[in-house]
Formats: sequence, C-alpha cells, structure tokens
Amino acid sequence: MPDGYSMLAALLAEIILTAVFLYVILGSTGERAPRGLAGISIGLTLTLIHLVSIPITNTSVNPARSPGVAWFAGPDALGQVWRFIAAPLIDAAIAGMTYPLLFASPLIDAALQSGEGKPNPTLTEEATKAEAIAGNGAK
Repeated sequence: MPDGYSMLAALLAEIILTAVFLYVILGSTGERAPRGLAGISIGLTLTLIHLVSIPITNTSVNPARSPGVAWFAGPDALGQVWRFIAAPLIDAAIAGMTYPLLFASPLIDAALQSGEGKPNPTLTEEATKAEAIAGNGAK
C-alpha cells in the first residue's frame, strides 16, 4: 500500500469513495436532476475521488481496468486486485439499498407530480400524510 496504509484502510477507502461516486451518479441522472449537467457532477466527483484515494490505494474505482494493470505490475499488485473487484460490488449494494432511504422525499415526489410549475393545492396535505406515514411506520 502507498504511504503505509493497511489493507483494511484501503478496502474501506475504496468502498466509501466508490459508494459516494454511485450516490452522485444516481442523483445526477435521476428525475429530479437538471438535464444536461450529469457529466459535470460525475466528472468532478471522479476527479475528487482520485485526488483523495491515490495516496491511499493508488485508486481504481473501475474494476474493469484493475486486473490488466495488476497483471503487468507484478505479484504484489495481483495479490491486491481482489480489493478493487470486491469493493465496487460491496458499495454498489450499499449505495443501491441506501440511496432511496437517504434521498427519497415525499415532498419532492409530490412536487414533481404537480405539473409544469403550476401550484399543487394538495401538495402540502399529501406530503404531510406521506411523511407522517413514513415517520411512524403506519400504513
């Protein structure tokens, strides 16, 4: 590992940073995101992830490129390539399961259904009911 980081620290860094990357991808390409700007937010996030993780793990973020690079780098790299394959699988599951829990909002969903910028007279009432149901687990 670069700079003496442990294998656990490297694995956690890959999992957390790639999960953040997936949150940005999901948020940037979702219905609520402004059209045409996803590439900017995704590209800047990928740049930031590399700036943070290169000192920790020499970074991968893309499991498709890791085996090829490791093959030519030698046996030490081949012994660590599992991390660059396992981390994206783990964080994809984490991000996929937690994104709706963290970023879904009945208020926003109700506003999206209101139409072309026209006020929705029942928005507050519907959102309040939805949030009350979500908050106390009632159905």
